[in-house]
Amino acid sequence: MLRARTTRIKILHKRVQRALVRGGIFGEPYYALNPYRGCIHGCLYCYARSLTREVDPRKWGKVVIVKVNIADVLRREIRSIKPSKIFIGTITDPYQPIEAIYRLTRKVLGIVLRNNVRVSVQTKNSLILRDLDILLNNRNLVDVGITITTLDNRVSRKYEPMASPPEARIKALRILSSIGIKTWIFVGPIIPGETDDINMLKEIIMLAKENKSPIIFDKFISLLDNSIPVLLFKSS
Repeated sequence: MLRARTTRIKILHKRVQRALVRGGIFGEPYYALNPYRGCIHGCLYCYARSLTREVDPRKWGKVVIVKVNIADVLRREIRSIKPSKIFIGTITDPYQPIEAIYRLTRKVLGIVLRNNVRVSVQTKNSLILRDLDILLNNRNLVDVGITITTLDNRVSRKYEPMASPPEARIKALRILSSIGIKTWIFVGPIIPGETDDINMLKEIIMLAKENKSPIIFDKFISLLDNSIPVLLFKSS
């Protein structure tokens, strides 16, 4: 399900020399894999706008760079690097709406799993359900994180204008969990006065319990940097 937007999205194609980049943001070493630069979801709070140099932060959500040859590069790299784990979607959402057209995430996910490498995927788009066949056949190697910032559609539309609505993300979480795929919930950012309602957070905790999904809570810290909000990871 896509939400209407009046502004046009500019899609740029780019050939890359590298597919995998070392990372370590969640407490264990891994390689990051991002099929796209920028993100159509256009989340107002996104920390990636300050990390994606090719996209003007003021145009975040309106420009996306498609790494058209990333699958070919990954096939070469994965044989020589021998990563223990790959995290798909550290500075972009791998299942943002244009993935329905380019299918890069599906391609790289298949390559990673065929090489028997563990993979973690994070998204706030129910498009991930399209790839249930790949995920189900490799349940022992996969975990999926669903970002749930709020259960309030109004707040979601305000801060995440092109992401799947909360109910669609919850449905995706339940389906993934029900077929035996390891799931986790990323609750963030917790924005004071907007997404910090205690009763709503309790509902999300119950959702996590229902689906045996660990939770990562993330605080929002806004810094004045050319009026661009920056998200710092303060998980607790």
